[in-house]
Amino acid sequence: MIPIQPTFKQLNEFQVTGISARTTNAQEMAGNGVIPKLWQDYYQQEVGAKIPHFLPNSPTFGLYTDYESDASGSYLLLVGLKVAEPTDVAGDLVSKTVPASRYAIFTTAKGPAFTNVAQAWVAIWDWFAHHPEIQRTFTGDFELYDERTANPLDAEVDIYIAIQE
Repeated sequence: MIPIQPTFKQLNEFQVTGISARTTNAQEMAGNGVIPKLWQDYYQQEVGAKIPHFLPNSPTFGLYTDYESDASGSYLLLVGLKVAEPTDVAGDLVSKTVPASRYAIFTTAKGPAFTNVAQAWVAIWDWFAHHPEIQRTFTGDFELYDERTANPLDAEVDIYIAIQE
């Protein structure tokens, strides 16, 4: 495993709207997860074009929220775009607030996004296990897919983890 070191940044709250699914890390690692299909549905159904009030040039977010407990519990993954304002959504769309927080930001190695993001999460869990002085809040973590992910086979993704002040 390649060591991964974060940078830190304070962010204000913002809204993300998209489609979502509830899962657990155990389910995903057992090979019967919902995350790959959620991403596939997002792109095949062109969900981004259906999101009201999305901000132009918004990166795509993979937002991990509504945690049951910690990394071992269930959570909601929302794939979507940043929106200008909270709005009522219809159909399969869900809108969530990314909380204002201090974030540890981990950047994946450059390469295939799907593989590198999965490997980065393992490295992130390991990093937090070795840095008990920095505690996750489990209030809203996200993967940021910006212009560096235009080619998904040669991508670099930032993963933001909400931490206690």
